[in-house]
Amino acid sequence: MADTMTSTLVEPVRASMLIDLEGASTHPKDLRPQESPRASEVMGIRIEGLDRSFTAVWLGGRVIGIGSAEVQDGKSPRSKRSFVLQTLAAALLQPRLQSQASSSVLPNVYLVTPHTSQTIPMLHVLLTKTISDSSAALELLKTVRLLQYFDLAGLAESLAEISQELFQRTHATNMSINPEAGKRTPLKDIVLIQGLGQTMSATHRRSGLVQSNALLGNLTRNITQISRISRDVLVLVEVPLEIGTVRDTQLYQETAKARRVQAAIEMKSAFAGTHGEALRLCSGHESLARTLEAALDCIVVVHDGFGRVKEVGRPNEREEHVVEVVKDRVGDLMGLWGIWKGG
Repeated sequence: MADTMTSTLVEPVRASMLIDLEGASTHPKDLRPQESPRASEVMGIRIEGLDRSFTAVWLGGRVIGIGSAEVQDGKSPRSKRSFVLQTLAAALLQPRLQSQASSSVLPNVYLVTPHTSQTIPMLHVLLTKTISDSSAALELLKTVRLLQYFDLAGLAESLAEISQELFQRTHATNMSINPEAGKRTPLKDIVLIQGLGQTMSATHRRSGLVQSNALLGNLTRNITQISRISRDVLVLVEVPLEIGTVRDTQLYQETAKARRVQAAIEMKSAFAGTHGEALRLCSGHESLARTLEAALDCIVVVHDGFGRVKEVGRPNEREEHVVEVVKDRVGDLMGLWGIWKGG
């Protein structure tokens, strides 16, 4: 008896134990070799052109940051077809593909964007190109609600409105905050927050580091609370990502690079080398970037593999990009990467 108690006390608590307590995992590695999930059984978002292993990333009950370096590049004519829009389009189209599913109800999508954002028109164009039907694309957009803001106060107000609506709806339908263990339910609500990094940079310039960091901390707590209302609520946060590449001169590194490093934190990437290659999360100041990063349960980045995706002498006609998980609070998806051919 004493030996049993001793072995129990010294045994460390692993993340896998917590997953087992919360319920059965839907990670592909948990499937037996002869088993494969049916289209109607996949609870995550299946993105066209991306390995199905990433379906396990888009599960509800957490906050996922999405960083894309191509958004910063205005030279590419197809850069506006971002990975974030592709994720939303896949979530809206998935019920149409699940013909055998018991329910084909579209998820409610909340778009919290700056007042200058063109997300809705771009999403409509993407859906139209995918299904070749503009009217059907408009029908899919009926469950999309747009909340635009001018400043940080407007962003906080939009999040408070979403939180109240989700909380009231959850309790009005007598839904448990934690559904029965071991069962994943399809996503019912998706919240996309855009422009947070740029808004915090503007707030930092106007109000200083101490006040802006306090405001960001309160804002990220509200975002986390929204994701924890129910396990079928997924929160996506678009984060500004910067690519660090090889510089030609040491002088450039000591001036411009040193100035910008203070406004960003480096993310660990499997494609980073020893020649200045790095992925950086930007948010006006290093402290703000760390506060934002700490609030994200998972971070998915889209980049070109520091030039490794495009072969020498071959045009990248299909706009192939690397999709990589650079952070996962649980840890079972950390380091997962694949080539996205739908860009």
